[in-house]
Amino acid sequence: MAIGDFNSHSLQETIKSLRVMLFIETAGPGGAESVVFSLASGLRARGIYVVVLTLSEDHLTAQLTEAGIPWIKIESRRKFDISLPFRIARQIRNNKVNILHSHLLDSNFYGSISARIAGVPHLASEHGDVHHPQKKIFLKFKLQFASLLGSYFGAVSDYTLNKLRSYGLNQLRLIQLPNPVPAPQLCTPEECAAIRNELFPGVAPETFIWIHVANLRAVKDQKTLLRGFAKSLELSQQAQVLCLVGDGPERAAIQSLIEELCLQGKINLLGFRADARKLLLGANGFILSSRSEALPVSLLEAGAAGLVLISSKVGGVGEIIEDEKSGLLFRPGDSEMLAQKIREILDHPEERREYSREIKAFVERHFVIDRVVDEHIDLYRRLAL
Repeated sequence: MAIGDFNSHSLQETIKSLRVMLFIETAGPGGAESVVFSLASGLRARGIYVVVLTLSEDHLTAQLTEAGIPWIKIESRRKFDISLPFRIARQIRNNKVNILHSHLLDSNFYGSISARIAGVPHLASEHGDVHHPQKKIFLKFKLQFASLLGSYFGAVSDYTLNKLRSYGLNQLRLIQLPNPVPAPQLCTPEECAAIRNELFPGVAPETFIWIHVANLRAVKDQKTLLRGFAKSLELSQQAQVLCLVGDGPERAAIQSLIEELCLQGKINLLGFRADARKLLLGANGFILSSRSEALPVSLLEAGAAGLVLISSKVGGVGEIIEDEKSGLLFRPGDSEMLAQKIREILDHPEERREYSREIKAFVERHFVIDRVVDEHIDLYRRLAL
């Protein structure tokens, strides 16, 4: 389904009549949750009524509260909750919503039933979980069931779109919808220096600061990141440090590996930070080491901030970074190759400046929040009106 341009008159009509519910089960710090918040903020800025429905309270709901965006929490403690679609449908009717837009597999499954009960169109956005069938119970069934109920599917990358095709979903109901990236924050030289010191207290001005923002989970493979960084210290004379922003079940193992590799003084574990986007302004480069990604929001935000990017070549990452033009790519799990890529960045300052310019311009062209929100509005208009 193509997304076309729309004139100012149709946009005004859309603003007057659209009422959107965004549904995501989880509310923790993550890429899909970040997308929901950005969409909610962008829609609200256009004067469109938007409410977020979730099954938990965490970072996302705190952001929504601070931004003054209404949200609803529904209790659900069962793995398969027969009553949940009926309760969601009730909220759809109570809020006079005319389109339901859900995110992630289980939200999409329940959302398809809820929208059918409530009699509204349903858009199901898939991020990264469709790439892990071994971890998702009845993945193919849930996707095909939602498709049979008439749901449209949005894929955040071409990689994810092809994955949805492989499950035999209705081709006419598949759409590629990019992730929205807020405009990067700005800071004065003094403010940027303060953020650098916050990332790594006492760091020298000439030290290159790498930053990694992700939940500390096995799929993000921070162990390869640490091993590659440790090897790079032997390859380049450029002073460098690495900051890890995030928390999760791998934290203890990561701390142990830091000690094993004797990286104390070179690594700073900052834990979860609600202001992670601000911290990007104090860094020079961003490294992503994941084993699997759909279209990583953290990579897009780092590119928008003008950081030089290094990433494992997985999933939709190649749709963001063109190797040796807008950043560098390495084989997932290959710490030796990562070390070489780090050395290339450190030892070739002109090339890294060119990479930064290229990726910043690319993100601004394709993922800037105003453009992406306009694409969503046009799609909502087509589905709901």
